[in-house]
Amino acid sequence: MTNYSESLSKIINASNVILEELSFDKRPETLYAPLNYIFSKKGKQIRGVFVLLTHKMFGGNDVNDLKDIVLAIEALHNFTLIHDDVMDNAHLRRGRKTINKNWNNNQAILSGDLLLIQSYKYLLNSKFSSHAMCHEFSNIATQICEGQQLDLDFQFKKEIKIEDYFSMIELKTAALIQLSLSIPLYSSYLYPNSTNTDSSVNIHRDIMKKIGLTLGKLFQIQDDYLDLYGKESIVGKVVGGDIIEKKKTFLYVEACRLSTPQQKKYLISTYDSEDRNRINLIKEL
Repeated sequence: MTNYSESLSKIINASNVILEELSFDKRPETLYAPLNYIFSKKGKQIRGVFVLLTHKMFGGNDVNDLKDIVLAIEALHNFTLIHDDVMDNAHLRRGRKTINKNWNNNQAILSGDLLLIQSYKYLLNSKFSSHAMCHEFSNIATQICEGQQLDLDFQFKKEIKIEDYFSMIELKTAALIQLSLSIPLYSSYLYPNSTNTDSSVNIHRDIMKKIGLTLGKLFQIQDDYLDLYGKESIVGKVVGGDIIEKKKTFLYVEACRLSTPQQKKYLISTYDSEDRNRINLIKEL
């Protein structure tokens, strides 16, 4: 257990060092300043750690071999966060003002677009990237957008089924965690002589994707819980933001399922209202 902890600590430290490179000394400053702002306050960075963890598990030695791939994953992730904040009209991220709040929506959209482009530059810059890796990266980026659209669509529905909720978070949240855990297995470094149809490689990818899917769903359910019951000073976001945006979270879906008909009617009407006290009312229910 101690040896594993030491090994994991090394991977986390390596990820931190790699992600220090996410800064931009370019012009116009007004375009790059928001990106430097968001990266100056680090998040959990677990996706980069997952990339390096899989790399080590399957025989990789030098973490710097996948440096550009880690940067690509983290850039893609933060692109989604910037645009999510615009769509959610969020004011806090990681305990600080969001880009859309600190600047404006137009600036956040443009800087976010640039970060998406930059993620592909990182990916293509890696000598260990492959056609299959780039294809999977694009496929996951598309899935994230599909999941985000479902999340937006659900805001206008009074009730959704639990399977609809899971379908949404598998795309919006779990897909990128799946990619983080499986992307090293698309690299020409670990399997230089294999093809994308090699059965052993596919088995390993499938295993890591299944792990990523489970972790991603757990991650989102926990995030839903912390949005309402977490402390703002710790989670770095406004408590009850999902209720304000009428998001159909795991808590909402389960509350509807477990409610009596009268409670359910009250829950839906309160959740869909503009009552200033609705966060507390929902909490009590």
